[in-house]
Amino acid sequence: MRKALVAGMTLALVGLPQLGLPIDFVSWLKKEIFEKLKVTGRRSLGYHSHSVEGDASAFQLLTNYGYGGKAFTDIGYLDIRGRDILGSLNFDAQLDTNKFANPQDRRFSVEYDGKPYRVTVGDVYTTLLNSNRLATFSKYAKGVVAGYSKGPLQVRGVFTEARTSARTITLQGNNSAGPYYLQFSQIVRGTEEVQVDGQPQRLGEDYVINYELGSITFINKIITPTSAIVVTFEALGFNQSEGSILGGGATYDFGQAGRLGLTYLEQDSGAGGTLSTRLERFQGAGAPSTPYFLQFEPLLTEPITVKLDGILQTEGIDYYFDPENPVIFFFTRFIPLTSTIDVVYTPRPTQSLDGDRSVWGVDYRIPYGRSGQNGYLLVMQATGKLESPVSPQSGTARGVESVYRQGPLQLRAGLRDIPADYVSVESRGFNRNERAVDLGVEYEGSYLDAALQHINSSIAIRKVDAGGNVSFSPARNTLVKASASYRRTAGEPWTLELARQKSRSTGPETTVDSASVTTSRTFGNVITHWGYDHQEAQGPTSTGPDPDIQSVTIDSLRLQSSYVANEAWTFGLRAGVNAIRSSEGDGTGRDVALTASYQPNSKLSVVGNYIDSASGAIAALGSFQSGFGLGYNGNGFSNGLVGSGFSPGATDLRRWELRTTYNLSDKANLSGIVYHNDASGAITSNSKTFGYDLGLEYAFDRAHRLWLHYADTKTDFQQNATQATSQTFMVSFNASPPGRLSYSLDFGALLTGGNSLFQQDGLMFDAGIAYRLAPRQRLRFQYSWNRTEGYFGQDSIFASAFYDYQLYRNIALSAAYRFRDVRNLDSNATGGAYRSKGLDLELTFTFAP
Repeated sequence: MRKALVAGMTLALVGLPQLGLPIDFVSWLKKEIFEKLKVTGRRSLGYHSHSVEGDASAFQLLTNYGYGGKAFTDIGYLDIRGRDILGSLNFDAQLDTNKFANPQDRRFSVEYDGKPYRVTVGDVYTTLLNSNRLATFSKYAKGVVAGYSKGPLQVRGVFTEARTSARTITLQGNNSAGPYYLQFSQIVRGTEEVQVDGQPQRLGEDYVINYELGSITFINKIITPTSAIVVTFEALGFNQSEGSILGGGATYDFGQAGRLGLTYLEQDSGAGGTLSTRLERFQGAGAPSTPYFLQFEPLLTEPITVKLDGILQTEGIDYYFDPENPVIFFFTRFIPLTSTIDVVYTPRPTQSLDGDRSVWGVDYRIPYGRSGQNGYLLVMQATGKLESPVSPQSGTARGVESVYRQGPLQLRAGLRDIPADYVSVESRGFNRNERAVDLGVEYEGSYLDAALQHINSSIAIRKVDAGGNVSFSPARNTLVKASASYRRTAGEPWTLELARQKSRSTGPETTVDSASVTTSRTFGNVITHWGYDHQEAQGPTSTGPDPDIQSVTIDSLRLQSSYVANEAWTFGLRAGVNAIRSSEGDGTGRDVALTASYQPNSKLSVVGNYIDSASGAIAALGSFQSGFGLGYNGNGFSNGLVGSGFSPGATDLRRWELRTTYNLSDKANLSGIVYHNDASGAITSNSKTFGYDLGLEYAFDRAHRLWLHYADTKTDFQQNATQATSQTFMVSFNASPPGRLSYSLDFGALLTGGNSLFQQDGLMFDAGIAYRLAPRQRLRFQYSWNRTEGYFGQDSIFASAFYDYQLYRNIALSAAYRFRDVRNLDSNATGGAYRSKGLDLELTFTFAP
């Protein structure tokens, strides 16, 4: 369906003016449809006929983007977007047929917006009206969302197929800024919400996230071992059972009399599917300290195949997976940037629904003042049910919320009664099964803000045994917090916050007392932000009938500063230090980042960076658990971890680098970088790497250009005496003189050393020539030779001849004859050697932005 639609649109875009249709009709089509569509990308339809001798699987992997064994291919990427088409249609599609593409880069949706109706079909963020927080639904899924909104009535319905799993997990701080791994990869972009000790964190200001890897790193903030990080998110599923969600919500606004809301949702867990494998491709990344990241966590009980340039690699000898996070793997030797790595593995199933779910809810909201300007009163109730042959559950949750505002004063009160056996459909958020009271008062004046909050919560901790039986254990968390902010001078506020938290789970009570002061100051061209935190905590650090009790004192200092000395010099500093004193020892964690930039003119630019991050001697406090993280990792609203997960442990990273670019003249540019990286601890390569790169670009004239590049690296592994060194040299020359002829030449060399058993030296040569027969016709010839000696050495020859014909502005036909001969020079190599020859025909559509 999608391919047919794209093909039709493509032909229409390029062919309608040629069909002889009435001018008015063609103009109307252009105005209402094609001028409102934005198409970018490239798509090639191909026919391939090749004969192969030798390793056919290597040929398939290394030819036509992994489609070497197919006679017909459809390869490329198209981004198609349209707004207000025919006055009411919106179109959004990212179509990528590359089997190595990021799965999040593929989506397709069509929206009809004809008031009062709105219908969206495809890959969409589905959400109900969510007027009842006990029965909410927000999820990225494939399905249909239909809505009606007119006057006081709003109705919305959804029907979706499962594409993601919603998770809310708790991570304990390790006295560092991170990274903290969510233990799921392929986090759906924009779905994450992060809290640290109950405080919301802002993306880009408080943390950054790697969505593909599933890791969070905090900015200018060291997370102490007494702190709890709670993250709710959605992760793309693979090998999960296909489930579905059907539901709807409606609200009717009676004006000052209030608003009534109704919600119904049901979730079918679906039948379990068979396991399937996934193929991912990487380009070589140089030094062995460089990590490679799979897009999903592999199922370790299934085989994993790693090939480098078609040659089978051996785990533990050629590469290894990080023992803490199996998404990450490293090679034990230098991998050239020209090499191709292919990994075939079985992603771990992520779906963990334990049965079909349904929930219905009712809520009523009464406004205070005209249009609710003075606040509201919200009463809500929801009944949820889980159908399970092992542990069926059902329960009714109730809640009351009220906010009253008058002048500078705001009062807030909330009551929640969410029993342990209450379940809703799977959705992200910070809901949990608890009976809680939440009271607060806030004052906002001209120069002074103040707030007081009290929370008392009885929490049900959900546990599931190996047989799927569900049990609950009680926990309690109380919090009293007071804060004040004074801002007499614009841009220079003072903020003070005091808090006491008490919690109890399976052992003795945990108490955490904290105080913090923050301010900002400007001294001429220096802008600074300061923060100081003091924390005293006591609680169990082990489990069992006689747990260990520790007392901990933590002092934290944070500083963020920027300084513009003049037009040439700028500086930046981000620093945080945590000093921990406990009954079992002391430790200091730090996170320092310093940047300096020098640009006296348009010719010269120098940028230096220094990073020093370490957890210190105390990265964890055993099983110490503050109350902020209780009740997550699986409850009646969302799932948690799959399996036992992993703890990040201590980390230590020091890195510095210096980059420079210099325009020697209008024809010559010089660039260079020197760097040192020292990483140790959990989820690192535990190695030191020193390296430098030098580059020169020289333009003889507009038609002739030369590039020179040299790189040198040295890596020492800390867990053994292994050392690996590499030197690479590259020369490139491109020529496009006036006339019909253009050509390019490339030469490269690789030398490796050290005491590693996996040394490999190599040479490569590429040549290309093109001759324009006519304005729309061209002949091209390419030749490539590559030889590596030593460990898994190979000799490779590739030659091809092309004929290109431009059929229309953005449509071209290409015919090619290709020959490739790959031979193994190492008798220990398994696979990778083959000889192929054959014909390719490709029809290519190119759309420029």
